[in-house]
Amino acid sequence: MKRHNFGILLGASLVIVGFFFGWLGLSYGGKSFSISGWEVAKLAHQRGWHYYLLYALPVGSLLAAVAALKDRQAAARLGTWLGGAFVLWGAVELARFLYMTTFLGLWLTVAGTVTLLAVGLATRRR
Repeated sequence: MKRHNFGILLGASLVIVGFFFGWLGLSYGGKSFSISGWEVAKLAHQRGWHYYLLYALPVGSLLAAVAALKDRQAAARLGTWLGGAFVLWGAVELARFLYMTTFLGLWLTVAGTVTLLAVGLATRRR
């Protein structure tokens, strides 16, 4: 049985590097602005306690990388928890952003297209 988990090592490395690169950016009228995960986490005192949890990304990824070299199963568990938690947090933040910036018409359209897709897939003949 393999002792190392190179997939977790790769994912952890990508998270650590990506945390310090730009996450979001805007460009308007010759001016541009970008913000990294590190800069978002530093804004935690303004945005709320849950933003401090962003520091768990590079720290947890470093732990996952170390585990990936020593214990394949522990690395898989840590990677699953860390990756799942961040994806869930990202989905909640995206939903909050969309809720604050979009209107009923868009949501009705999305609901209609999801309904069309789901019913179309469920009722098609093979």
